[in-house]
Amino acid sequence: MGGKIRSQEDHRITGPLMRIYAPVVRWTLRRKTQVIAAAIALVLLAIPMYWTRGSEFMPQVDEGSLLYMPTTMPGISIAESQKLLQLTDQILMNFPEVDHVLGKAGRADTPTDPAPLSMLETVIVLKPQSEWSDAHTWYSSWAPLWLLPVLRHITPDHISQQQLVAEMNQALKIPGLSNSWTMPIRGRIDMLNSGIRTPVGLKIQGADLNKMQEIGRQAEKLLSVVPGTRNVFAERIGDGYFLDVNWDRQALARYGLSIEDAQNALSTAVGGENVSTVIKARERYPVNVRYLRDFRSDLESLGRVLVSVSGDKQIPLSELATLHTLTGPSMIRNEDGLLTEYVFVDVTDVPVGDYVEQAQRELQDKLKLPTGYSILWSGQYEMALRVRHRLMLIVPVTVAIILFLLYCNTRSAVKTMIVCCLARHSRHSRDRCRNRSLYAALP
Repeated sequence: MGGKIRSQEDHRITGPLMRIYAPVVRWTLRRKTQVIAAAIALVLLAIPMYWTRGSEFMPQVDEGSLLYMPTTMPGISIAESQKLLQLTDQILMNFPEVDHVLGKAGRADTPTDPAPLSMLETVIVLKPQSEWSDAHTWYSSWAPLWLLPVLRHITPDHISQQQLVAEMNQALKIPGLSNSWTMPIRGRIDMLNSGIRTPVGLKIQGADLNKMQEIGRQAEKLLSVVPGTRNVFAERIGDGYFLDVNWDRQALARYGLSIEDAQNALSTAVGGENVSTVIKARERYPVNVRYLRDFRSDLESLGRVLVSVSGDKQIPLSELATLHTLTGPSMIRNEDGLLTEYVFVDVTDVPVGDYVEQAQRELQDKLKLPTGYSILWSGQYEMALRVRHRLMLIVPVTVAIILFLLYCNTRSAVKTMIVCCLARHSRHSRDRCRNRSLYAALP
């Protein structure tokens, strides 16, 4: 292995750096007092910036798409949910920044997707930012074309993503619809970690669903006026709509029917029954048979549903049961052995930590909780607290291990502290240095 070993002064990289570094070091050593005073002044100037900075769990990452997740009141039908989804998708496609949208209502046939019909999801795929609408900047009126690519890295000349979301949110202010905005990957991670699909949320825990719903509505009203709130929605867990059927057992016995036979007849009339499957290449479509909408849209029509008995005789359902509607819990959540209700809070571009601190003061001053009920902040704030508690244990342990290893190496507490302070006072490093010209240049 051959070759010429060059000195540090003759090297193409270290040579210019040493020629620049040596005068700077000499100038600094001659003016130690001024340099130390300037460093202290910079530290003092940074203190106000430290106390005014925001806090959040994870900075925003541009995924190139948005996830629009509006929520409606419980009890919406499939047809109305589909109509509302088509309307919102059509409004979103009117924005020039949108490439295409993909909406979903309801849930897949899997237990891992417990989304009700009242929760819609739309993935908004955005165009490249160079094709977004222009925004007026400080250089728009005078900068030449050849300089624009450089200035765009300092201040973009198109609208920001926060401005785009604000415009979309304003265009989608539909009565009965509460909007929430996030990104697809981030939204899924938040839902997996905390169950909250918005950046911030409240978990109201207690024993009575009606009281929890009342507390949620009060919190929704208070949080809507907190600066930084874009949208807030408290779940109506007790406002689900149900059809209650009280069977007349004596009438069923008189016609020789069991409750299972009568319930199957009603289920087929309202929900339908798959009687066949249409096969088209690799696609499969079930054929469902049920009553037309006009024959099952109200209680009177349902009372005329025919139930087959022995022979060719059919009995209307009104002679076998009493039908009426009622309200009740549409979904029951249980966390830590307590009933739980969610309040979803969508915030603007304010830091999550600062928003939660201000919202906590608002709730503590104006929201009175009954005995046995509690409010927990969730979402990204909950994950930030979880990480902070872990770091309070991990960081001291890590520092202690580093100090122990340094002490085992140096066998001196003084040398260990010198290494920690990044001060090079070891004379052995100077003896091992091949080139001493830099040290000779220093006074």
